[in-house]
Amino acid sequence: MFLLFPPNLSAGERVDTAALIRRMADPLEIARLDRPGAALIASTDPTGGNDDFGHFLRDGPPGWKVMADVSGPGFVSRFWFTGARDGGHRVRLFFDDEATPRVDMSLAEFCGGSPPHQPPFAAYENYAWYNLIPLPFARRFVAMCEAPAKPRDKLYFQINVNALPPESVVVSFPGSFSEEERAALADVARRWQYGPVFDALSEQTFQWIRPGEERAWGETAAGPGLISAIAFELDAESLPDAQARTLALRDVRLLMYWDGASEPSVAAPLGDFFGNGWQRVSHASALWRTREWTFEARWPMPFRKSARVALYNAAPTPLRFRAAWRVEPNPTPERLGYFHAEFRRSGPGAGAPHTALEARGRGHYAGIVLSAVGATKTGYALLEGDELIRRDGERLPGWQGTGLEDYFNGGWYYQNVLARPLHGLTFKAPYRTVQHRIHALDRVAFEREIELAFERGPRNAEPGWMESVAFYYLDRPAAAFRGHLAGAMHPPPAPLEANTIMIELWNLERWGDLKAANERLELFLQRHPRHSEAEMLRLRQAAYRAELEGFESVRDVFEAAARSSNPDVREAADHLLWFHADPGRALLFLYASMPARAFVNGRETIASAGPRRVAVARIENAAPAPRISIEAKHSEYPDWAQLLYRAHAGDIHTHPGWRAAVDPPGEPHRPDYDDSDWLPLGGTGVKGPPDDAFAQVAADPYIHVQSRAIGLRNTRPWPPGAKTIVYRSPQ
Repeated sequence: MFLLFPPNLSAGERVDTAALIRRMADPLEIARLDRPGAALIASTDPTGGNDDFGHFLRDGPPGWKVMADVSGPGFVSRFWFTGARDGGHRVRLFFDDEATPRVDMSLAEFCGGSPPHQPPFAAYENYAWYNLIPLPFARRFVAMCEAPAKPRDKLYFQINVNALPPESVVVSFPGSFSEEERAALADVARRWQYGPVFDALSEQTFQWIRPGEERAWGETAAGPGLISAIAFELDAESLPDAQARTLALRDVRLLMYWDGASEPSVAAPLGDFFGNGWQRVSHASALWRTREWTFEARWPMPFRKSARVALYNAAPTPLRFRAAWRVEPNPTPERLGYFHAEFRRSGPGAGAPHTALEARGRGHYAGIVLSAVGATKTGYALLEGDELIRRDGERLPGWQGTGLEDYFNGGWYYQNVLARPLHGLTFKAPYRTVQHRIHALDRVAFEREIELAFERGPRNAEPGWMESVAFYYLDRPAAAFRGHLAGAMHPPPAPLEANTIMIELWNLERWGDLKAANERLELFLQRHPRHSEAEMLRLRQAAYRAELEGFESVRDVFEAAARSSNPDVREAADHLLWFHADPGRALLFLYASMPARAFVNGRETIASAGPRRVAVARIENAAPAPRISIEAKHSEYPDWAQLLYRAHAGDIHTHPGWRAAVDPPGEPHRPDYDDSDWLPLGGTGVKGPPDDAFAQVAADPYIHVQSRAIGLRNTRPWPPGAKTIVYRSPQ
């Protein structure tokens, strides 16, 4: 195990739970070089294969497995787990050789269900449990989990542990949280909320950057200092179309120079640096945010003598930007490292991992934005690769994970897009993902050198593209790698794009970014003007405008579409014109992979139309809060049903709180049916749906339907001879 603490860490420093919690949102904490580094303890396959589950340290008491046993002083900075059948699987954490665990909780309780183990610090999301609340220990820390209940259960775990100097005065986690610790967590959650960074940005004027020009947007020689925030805004209106706007995210390079260096220590495409991959997505982390065409970051960026922030335009046309930055005094320059970031890309061939970072000096790795594109029909197999970190002459990686999405606090190829302060999945469509992670307290420290790589699937056998921006701090300025920034840098090919455009739009709707969804459609239609469903997709563009500007602004578009020669376009336009003509009307949408029927207040209203398209039914004199049920036939995986009832008063949609029963007796669709003994489905619902690039989804203009409704699936064993499952909306 690789446990590293800097030699200049203050001896005898007092460390307790509240102090560690406060560090999570300290604006200078991630830049400090005098903090310990983290080690990874994981269920990694020791043979180097892909069976990264069930590899425990040893057996514990009967029915238990030991995941970690570490001598102190130190603290746990991250806990991650997946593969358990449900959240009832228990974990026990022991501190300082005590026979009784100070934490004895179910995964559901420890990871999201028991205050203060709740978001944004702990959750069950994207099919994995995680907890990021730091837990100190003075002498020893032992982590156990229940042994697998059945041989088919595949338990995966990762635990990050940070060593502290032996002289540290450590107060071990007491087992419950004091008022001080709860207040610290509330303060961190508040400070992680990304409020306005600059009022000054709107006061700046846009300036042109010519092709091939590097323009400095901030320059100072008043060191020692600290750039605490930067912001850029692209004048999107100055560009002719969506293609030009999207490419600008890659063609504009962000460069930062420290202390008069001739080479930049930060060199990355503008969009990727701010957490975007091949298209902008309005989202926020603890350290950066994208809002339409405005990009903000608050990584601490110290310097001793001078700082220079520049944009380089590699596009063939001029671009207009405005920018602002905030410079503050640096009170402790000897403690803070120099900020670095570098972009790398690799692919599409197999055979070697993607190298995301190679650096020399003393410092620590602090985070990454990683984009991955699978190039074969084997789906998301590219995500089966592990992260590999070698430090200070290690022959074998001292840090090796259990799978790409595991490193980003997800599992099983993720569910849907999300953003948390320290990790996120900003894009997912077969077979492309964009994900990020920030190492707030679990930074990876090194004394002389570091190499970070991601396997290209198991044993690097999967072809595909990977692109990354790695963030790190060093004790002196060093030149960032620029070998992959030469010339035009278009996104990797997306051969399944014509099949997955609807899935991409649902993701953007989940972000609440309808302008980006409209922009994505414009770009798609530029690339595929003869797509078989181009007319329907243009009608969906009109639906986005209706949501943003009101239906009357596009009524003429829908009236024209109702006269189309395309019967699907005619029907869809007519449905929406009918709905908007009377506030007492509702539309019911049912989308399922198996035969299914939906009932509204006991009346059968609609039948599913298969996994390719959503079925639609009209409801006159709609009740504002009806009782809705779905009856679906027994089907093999992937089996899912998804429903949304749209009235003018609001939407009712499927979610894991719906109750379910297999072959229930009586008349289960009656509104007054007694379902009190039915259990809610629980969990987070199903992927997508669908999650298969080859089951192309028919285009439609019904926004927020598949993106808002969550797919339901029976996760309990089917009794012999079972024929149907019934889902009922909660009261």
